[in-house]
Amino acid sequence: MVPAFFALDGRSLSAHAASLVAHALSSTGVPAVRIRLTHPGEPNPFADRRIDEVSPLVEIEVDKANASAAVDASLAEVLGSGRKAVLDLPIGSLRDEALRNRPDVCPIVPVGPSPLEAGTARM
Repeated sequence: MVPAFFALDGRSLSAHAASLVAHALSSTGVPAVRIRLTHPGEPNPFADRRIDEVSPLVEIEVDKANASAAVDASLAEVLGSGRKAVLDLPIGSLRDEALRNRPDVCPIVPVGPSPLEAGTARM
């Protein structure tokens, strides 16, 4: 099962959740890769940082029309190499039925401490 975190807040909650889960999975002895889907022009707060090399970050920049195909290709490469994968996706990707309904992907919407975020997640 591949956890897929969908961002509600502009990406920080899903990025942190994906990082924590990838690191936890890597601690089991099988390396995990964080796959972060970005759209052209989207700011990247992680461009100059790496938390560690235990769970490397793979960034894929695609337009919305090719998002599902790009994720499929990255997942095939990562899972085919015997590693685990964790997805960090923009909220718009939740509308992508092909991605959302993959039998090996578990969609997760992380929420922060504010009532607005919790209310939005329940919608």
